[in-house]
Amino acid sequence: MRPIATMGLILLVWSATPLAAAHAPSPSVGRWTDLQKLRPATEVIVTVGGAGGMNHTFVFADPAAIFVLNTATLAQAGEAERDLREIVIANAAVLAVGTQTQFVRGNVRVDATNVFVAGHKIADVSDLVQRLDRADVVEVRLTRSRRRSSIAAASATGAAIGAGVGLALSATVFGCHGACAEDWTRGLVLAGTGIGAGVGASIAAARPKRDERVIYSVA
Repeated sequence: MRPIATMGLILLVWSATPLAAAHAPSPSVGRWTDLQKLRPATEVIVTVGGAGGMNHTFVFADPAAIFVLNTATLAQAGEAERDLREIVIANAAVLAVGTQTQFVRGNVRVDATNVFVAGHKIADVSDLVQRLDRADVVEVRLTRSRRRSSIAAASATGAAIGAGVGLALSATVFGCHGACAEDWTRGLVLAGTGIGAGVGASIAAARPKRDERVIYSVA
């Protein structure tokens, strides 16, 4: 009886995935397979049902669902958070199906159902790796921070413009010559550079801090 029951379970699991995919809504942007090609640890914004988009760390996707890291549960690891994150990112597909195995890194141990730090259970694996069913996913956006690069670029542009303005003022407004002209030019260029860089950085800081791109949508 056991071999027959095992074969029946395998057939049930094998047939469930195509069935779930067949009943999934048709996307207007991208394909579900695009999500399956994302690299683990990619930052995404996922909209489920009528709720607003939520920031998630992608771990993997199969034809029936997308799996993301629950950062609130991850934070319970405290100083061991990095070790736990690396275990999950590297082995999420195995953990999600409940394979009877375990992974150890530093003080962190993760088995098929439990997460331990320094020998103490802090969470269930199902709480750490969150499943979002394909039928419920409305939209997925890629997101990346752009604040640092934007501020640097805007500062450089502002500095160049400020230096140019300072140089123009020294040549047209102040009519001294020789050493006097050199002093005025140097002072105005430096002042213009500093002011321009500050203005550019302020403008960049006020802009949205992330670039977002829709890679999947059924809206």
